[in-house]
Amino acid sequence: MQTDDLNARYQQWRARPNPDSMSQVIKALQPHISYSVQSIGAHGDPYVNTMANVLASQAVKTYNPDMPGAAGLHTHVKNQLQQLTRVSRRSRSVMQVPERTQLDALALHRARTSFEEQHGRDADVAELADHSGFSIKRIEKVMKQTRAVPSEAAVPGDNEKDATDFTHEAMDYVHHDSDYIDRKILEHKSGYGGSELLSPAAVAQKLGLTPSQLSRRSAKLALKINDLEQSMKKL
Repeated sequence: MQTDDLNARYQQWRARPNPDSMSQVIKALQPHISYSVQSIGAHGDPYVNTMANVLASQAVKTYNPDMPGAAGLHTHVKNQLQQLTRVSRRSRSVMQVPERTQLDALALHRARTSFEEQHGRDADVAELADHSGFSIKRIEKVMKQTRAVPSEAAVPGDNEKDATDFTHEAMDYVHHDSDYIDRKILEHKSGYGGSELLSPAAVAQKLGLTPSQLSRRSAKLALKINDLEQSMKKL
C-alpha cells in the first residue's frame, strides 16, 4: 500500500513538477528517509535531517522509471541516501559553530533547494540573497563558518587576506552587473559570497561551457575587476 501511494504521488509530481507535488513525494518517502538517518546514528541532528530531505528530493528528480531494469523509486532514493554518512561526518566536524550560524545554514539550504525546484537551476549568490532574505555578506560569513573542509580546488593566490577592500568592492560591482553565467564563474573561481571554489574543468562542466569559453569569460571578468579596482584607487 505504501509503495502504491508513493508511486501515485511520484506520478503526480512527474505530471506537474512543482514544490507542492515534490513535498507530497517526500512525505511518502519519510519512512525510508528516517530509517537512513537513524541507521547512521544521526537521529535528531537538524543538519543531517535537512540534507536527507535535500538528497531525497534530488534522487526523485534523477529517477528514471523508463530505464530498462530500473529499480523502484524507494530503492533509488535509498541508494542516494548512502551519502548521509559523509554528511554526518561533516555535521560532527562543525559542532563548534554557533547555533545561530547552524540555523542560518539550514535556512540557506532550504532557500537554495526551493529556488532550484522553482527555476530548475542553481541560484547565484544574488538570487539566493533575494530568495532567503539574507545579505550577500551574511551568506558569505555563514558559508565560510560551516564549510568543514576547504575545497581542494582552491586557486593558488586567491587568499582572502591578500585582497584589498577595493578588490571586494570591485567584485561587488562586477557581480551585480554580470549575467548569470559570469556571476557563477566569479563565485566558483574566487569564492565570492562564500561559494565553493571549483577547478576550471568543474566550473566549465557545471555551466555547460567549453574550456575556451570559460577562459575568455574569466579573462574579461578579471579585466573588469582590475580596471574598476585601479579606478577606485585613483579617487
